[in-house]
Amino acid sequence: MARGPFLSRAIFVVVLGAALLAVCAPTAAVADGSDPGLGAANKAEDAIVALDYDKAHDILAKADPNSPAVALAKARLALYEEDCDSAVAMSRGKDLSTGSIDGQIVGDVSRGCARVTAATVVEKDDAQGVQIRFQDEDDRALFPLMVETVAKARVSLTRDLGVDWKRPTRITVVRDLLSLSAMTGLPYQSAQTTGTVAVAKWGRVTILSPRASHHGYPWRDTSLTR
Repeated sequence: MARGPFLSRAIFVVVLGAALLAVCAPTAAVADGSDPGLGAANKAEDAIVALDYDKAHDILAKADPNSPAVALAKARLALYEEDCDSAVAMSRGKDLSTGSIDGQIVGDVSRGCARVTAATVVEKDDAQGVQIRFQDEDDRALFPLMVETVAKARVSLTRDLGVDWKRPTRITVVRDLLSLSAMTGLPYQSAQTTGTVAVAKWGRVTILSPRASHHGYPWRDTSLTR
């Protein structure tokens, strides 16, 4: 099978499939049982991981603003929507980073996301429902190829797994493993030693630029037209 110097279709389908499983996996809202906002926070968390952000906003708008669990859910929602600066501010506002392991993770990833996405370039294809953020402007040339790959991957996911991927599909292309680690929470040492090139988490796919390697890596099959 011929391959171009881009992310293979098979890899991309697996990544998107993993993203679907990751965002649909249950997450624990962090607060003790006396927190009056815990119920609303749990409902909002369910909506967030299902990528139903409008529902999450509606739930959280009516929830107790003084609840630590609600504050954490708001920070997570901002992170999923790539509003990383707001996620950082919300994490600090309730000091969530010291309240629980989950709060620490959300706080750390929010700060990493804010650093990595500062001054990034965003390209959108509204018709296909794809939004791609490029840390390095030189990677923008990949945009039409990535949109095409996402569209075909969606077809494969529906055909093979019987699932529909909610739009928009968010992708962030980073220039190095340090940025991949910061954006996702993947330990940097693990990124270095496992050969990881993409992580599906936080409602998006964060993927390493093919230019990060001297020889690139095969990220897109040329047999996409089958």
